[in-house]
Amino acid sequence: RDDGCAQMMCKRCKHIFCWYCLQSLDDDFLLRHYDRGPCKNKLGHSRASVIWHRTQVVGIFAGFGVLLLVASPFL
Repeated sequence: RDDGCAQMMCKRCKHIFCWYCLQSLDDDFLLRHYDRGPCKNKLGHSRASVIWHRTQVVGIFAGFGVLLLVASPFL
């Protein structure tokens, strides 16, 4: 394996892990694993794409929170 994304997912059990160090990434939805340590900047994507991914994740959570706030009188 020479290039590509370092974030792997097992096809059978859906476990997400780092290709380089085999650390579990199941709970790392912001991809912070690749910000520090021996795997720093080894994700295989540009910093811009990582920032875009994080913005989308935060936006989803914020949008869900606003939706709950708006819908709370009807629940």
